[in-house]
Amino acid sequence: MMKLKVLKRNKDAKLPEKAYGNSAGWDLSYVGPDMLIHPGESKLFNTGLSFFIPDDYCILVRNRSGVASKKALLVGAELIDANYAGEAFVNLVNTSTVTREIKKGDKIAQFLILPVPKFEAEEIDQEEFDKLHANSQRGANALGSSG
Repeated sequence: MMKLKVLKRNKDAKLPEKAYGNSAGWDLSYVGPDMLIHPGESKLFNTGLSFFIPDDYCILVRNRSGVASKKALLVGAELIDANYAGEAFVNLVNTSTVTREIKKGDKIAQFLILPVPKFEAEEIDQEEFDKLHANSQRGANALGSSG
């Protein structure tokens, strides 16, 4: 089993934890102080943690289902690359119509540790592109195309 190496940059920071042994996501907590987030507002919340992420992996920060469904607080774009050595922050967006309070110690997001396959970009022409997609049922049908 691999170990996730975590530096606590703040004495009050909580190490990431899994609610259940077989959970995919690790919970991230806010290190404080208590803060308000108004409707439509986007704010960064500090975790007090830094991660050593092995090469060929990344951390993808996602919504906690309860925070998203009950409070309408959604995680903004949040990808932590292996070469980032700073503190991990969580970008929360308040999509509700009421001001929400985030308190010190609240679990605000969860993250996944994902492998990052090595790819190299190669330019191709339209003919080759069409051949590669010849068996696609979707083709270029965009947003909402599946119903």
